Amino acid sequence: MKGFYHSSFDLMATIFDESIFYKSCQLKKGGSTDQQIMEIMFPLIAQKIDKMVGVANSQLPSNYQAAERSFTKKMNKLVVSGIISDLFDHNNSQNKEENFAKLFAVVKSLSVDEIKAGQVKLRK
Repeated sequence: MKGFYHSSFDLMATIFDESIFYKSCQLKKGGSTDQQIMEIMFPLIAQKIDKMVGVANSQLPSNYQAAERSFTKKMNKLVVSGIISDLFDHNNSQNKEENFAKLFAVVKSLSVDEIKAGQVKLRK
């Protein structure tokens, strides 16, 4: 179990590295709205995932539509509940740990098929 958490932390640290947080700080200081920040940040996060998945098998899953729907539901749940925008809001630090735990739980629950479907969806 310890190895699983270590691997999950490495995955999150690879995706949300210094450049992602630096860019989010720049956007927040520039007065961008949460919607604008997400529109800019999601492609950057998709690029990070592309680099990681680039060495993996590039074949689409056989149940692509189901995986895409599941990925979309999970991401919409995060966006609608405001978890992602709260993470990038540097003025509000009360719920950061709780929101990060929720985001981590969703990322941890993604299957390989959902990640591949999300990768294709984020490229569009």
